[in-house]
Amino acid sequence: MTTRKITEEEVKAIFDEDYSDYEIVEVGVWIDEGKYQNATTIVKDKEGLFWAAYATKSGSYFSDYEYQYEEELTQVEKKEVLVTQWLVVE
Repeated sequence: MTTRKITEEEVKAIFDEDYSDYEIVEVGVWIDEGKYQNATTIVKDKEGLFWAAYATKSGSYFSDYEYQYEEELTQVEKKEVLVTQWLVVE
């Protein structure tokens, strides 16, 4: 696994879509996991490599959220994945 260290401010700028060193490829959707919500945003660097940036937030819609940004990016690649699931018979 390849990672790249960056600052919390740089990761925040990625999630704010305001960081010129990376091109936003996929904007992270916040996934609710109870007390916390997580998001992953995919970016592309100037060399053409793809990276995942991670953030977590906690709090309430009715009050302020507290954000935490992971201070490293993880190199990723897009692959087609075959999934087997149990489905309801119609």
